[in-house]
Amino acid sequence: MRKISYYVIAVVVAGIAITSFWVYQRYVKSPGQAFLYFTVDRGDIQEAIKVRGEVAAQKEFNLEFPTSGTVAAVYVHDGETVANAERLMTLDTKDLDIQASQIAAVVAERKAALAKLVAGATSEEINVSESRLASATVAAGEAKASLLDKIRDTYTKSDDAVRAKTDELFDNPRSTNPSLLNTINAGSAVRASLDATRPVLENMLNAWQTSLAALSVSGDLAAAAQTAEQNAASVSAYLDTLSQVVSNLTVNASLPQVTIDSYKTDISAARANMSTATAALIAAEEKSKLADADVALAGKELALLQAPARSEDIASAEAQVSQAESQLAAVEEQIAKSTLYAPSAGKVSKVQYEVGEVFRPGTPAITMVTDGYKMQSDVSELEIAKVNETDGNDVRIALDSFPGRQFAGKVVSVDAQEVIKTEDKYYRVNMIFDPAGVTLRSGMSADVTIFSVAKQGVLRVPAIAVYTDGATKYVKVLPPGLDKAVSEASLKRVDIETGITDGDYVEVLSGLTEGQTVVVSAE
Repeated sequence: MRKISYYVIAVVVAGIAITSFWVYQRYVKSPGQAFLYFTVDRGDIQEAIKVRGEVAAQKEFNLEFPTSGTVAAVYVHDGETVANAERLMTLDTKDLDIQASQIAAVVAERKAALAKLVAGATSEEINVSESRLASATVAAGEAKASLLDKIRDTYTKSDDAVRAKTDELFDNPRSTNPSLLNTINAGSAVRASLDATRPVLENMLNAWQTSLAALSVSGDLAAAAQTAEQNAASVSAYLDTLSQVVSNLTVNASLPQVTIDSYKTDISAARANMSTATAALIAAEEKSKLADADVALAGKELALLQAPARSEDIASAEAQVSQAESQLAAVEEQIAKSTLYAPSAGKVSKVQYEVGEVFRPGTPAITMVTDGYKMQSDVSELEIAKVNETDGNDVRIALDSFPGRQFAGKVVSVDAQEVIKTEDKYYRVNMIFDPAGVTLRSGMSADVTIFSVAKQGVLRVPAIAVYTDGATKYVKVLPPGLDKAVSEASLKRVDIETGITDGDYVEVLSGLTEGQTVVVSAE
């Protein structure tokens, strides 16, 4: 009895000890926080879809072109056995070949333009531009000299018209009070106007002569030409008035016909000289302006040649090259897809088109059956866009029946009809693969990896380090200065933009930089 009591006491004590330890661990002891640390680095990521698959007996493949076109050649017939990748049918690509050739010429032209832009002007081009600037400068100097000559000639003609050709019609013509001859009949208003104009012209000629004495080709010829035109216009108006007065003169005892004729001849000659001088002055002025414009243009062209290419110009040229290359790649891809190849060894069961017929997408061009087995996997509608049945994604298959073995394969088709699983939509992907000598049986299960986009040297983090908050992806970053995390509160949340993932790593498009440390709680 005493022995049983000892057992009971021992059990009670052990229970109390265990309960106390649990309470201490659960409520008293402060648990240590464990963390995993990962460095943000760069590496390659092959985006992949990982699904389960099952071996199935091989069936018919309906092969078709992605675009319409005229059948140019058929290389097989019904019932013919074909090898893997053997050519089956081709569409006419004459128009595409011409288009590719034209775009290739555009690519070459734009690349040459880009190379020229980056290299800058050649020494020969700069020499030519410098020669043009020098020639333009010489021509401008000659035009200025000609303009100066025409300004001076306009003065000479004006001086001759006023002083040599018309002073004979005045008493004291160069005084401050000249007067029209009494022998010349003129109205009082006209006479008064001429008497007042003559001293004004005298002062104008004197001032003009003084300014011309200091004028050279390096002076303000534009202002001098404008002054010359205004002065010439004053002289011409003065001559026009005198011409009207003289034309109305009549012969009398004090004014014989010979004198009248002499007046008319002199004034007519003066008017003709002024007209010629003014026209020549305007022409020389315009020529000088054009010559100055040529110098300015040649200078700008030389400066442009000598200046380095602007970054925005280079970027624009590079964009044009890229655009043309993309267009060429698209056409070349269309040409490449204008030929059907056998996805694997097998037998042609039906050739649906003959040479000359027009193929329309949506109907098979060739139906064939391959020997052996295929792999089938159901891919979610969320990822089916990553599967390209036209080009055929590469796949890697790990059969449960042959652990440690990897089998390479290729996507050949995707069933059009969806598969419903627990109210979610899936699409059945058909793949062929090389069994590499093993014996396959229908129903064998496998882990299937369907490879999609591949990127090299991208910024990445482990997939387990990426957290999701609604539509936002984020990571926990170890702040600078800390070697290890003290607690969750010591970590910094950083929102990131993600790209592709291979299941192990996730591409980081923005939010992180290489070398940063991201932290994951080990609990």
